[in-house]
Amino acid sequence: MRGEDFDFLSRTVRERSGLQLTQDKSYLLESRLMPVARRFVAKRLDEFVNSVRQRQDQERLKAITEAMTTNETLFFRDAKPFEQFKRVVLPALLEARAAQRAIRIWCAASSSGQEPYSLAMLIKEEGLRLAGWRFEILATDLSQEMVDRARAGAYSQFEVQRGLPIQLLMKYFRQIEDRWQLPQRADLFRPADQGAGARAGRQAAAQRRHALSRRRRDRARRHRPLRADAQRARHLPPGPARRRACPRSDLA
Repeated sequence: MRGEDFDFLSRTVRERSGLQLTQDKSYLLESRLMPVARRFVAKRLDEFVNSVRQRQDQERLKAITEAMTTNETLFFRDAKPFEQFKRVVLPALLEARAAQRAIRIWCAASSSGQEPYSLAMLIKEEGLRLAGWRFEILATDLSQEMVDRARAGAYSQFEVQRGLPIQLLMKYFRQIEDRWQLPQRADLFRPADQGAGARAGRQAAAQRRHALSRRRRDRARRHRPLRADAQRARHLPPGPARRRACPRSDLA
């Protein structure tokens, strides 16, 4: 891949999704974008890139961005976040929203829907504890294909075997031929604004830098008296005065 093509494509993906691609990922760009190029009747990747540069049409730009997304997901993915939601986050929300009795949850990068559906099942399983409460889950993804799949709520045997307990499978799904279908599902999936991914990424990065800077300042304030003691101790003669100015634990 030509260097100028890589720069153009990586910049496009970064601006529309927040995804950072380094030069060593050029092979990934090529492998994922060649099928996209063929779809737009381009024989070579550089030919496709030139057409995108000239036309700048949203269909091609969207296809490039979607091709670079990673759609790995499964039911109750990683388990721990869902346990934490049930034991820590949900009780805190119930206490904080007791007056409104309404909770809204945004599930970003929802892919084909397994994770937001897991969250919905987890909330449903709370039963009487949440009687009278209104929950709204909004799930978004950059890929329109993934949003459509999630809205369909139909999964293969392989997909339901990844993370979904058998009792929840039998309770909430209905088997139709070789697929498992959620018969009752809300329209909770939306395509995400591709520009919002980059804005959210920049905001998160700024917040991380701010938090890191604050921790460094706090650490410097805690250690400043120790450095001052150590500095004074350099100018003291050996003996008790030196030990008082800079105890061994401070020098360690």
